[in-house]
Amino acid sequence: MINISIDVHKKLCVAAVKGDTAELLGREEFHNAPDAIRSFAKRIKRKYAGQTVRAVCEATGNYWMMLHDILEDHCIDTLLAHPAKIKAIAQAKLKDDKIGSSILADLLRMEWCTSRSYRTSTTGTCAPSRGPG
Repeated sequence: MINISIDVHKKLCVAAVKGDTAELLGREEFHNAPDAIRSFAKRIKRKYAGQTVRAVCEATGNYWMMLHDILEDHCIDTLLAHPAKIKAIAQAKLKDDKIGSSILADLLRMEWCTSRSYRTSTTGTCAPSRGPG
């Protein structure tokens, strides 16, 4: 399974990619804009074809909504994490986007991120409606 965590900001996203281990498979920065997010999703799906890909992003303001919807439309199951409730990030002494996204990928990999969005895929082709989980 491929686990992607994305630290979301108004203009920029920082992603960390991990597999079933703590080994960092990749890190990528991309603009928080529709075309850039679509391009990121396509690259991830192409690179990890045949594997289950899921993501987690911080529910920061409204910045996560577009990212969430586009990832779901590309069949990437996307969870939400409330930054203040993720103790490992909130208590980190050296919090930056790279450290935060790496820690969040580990939390996803270990099944410690379970918050689901009430949003659904806008195309309806990949993600069933889901409630809190």
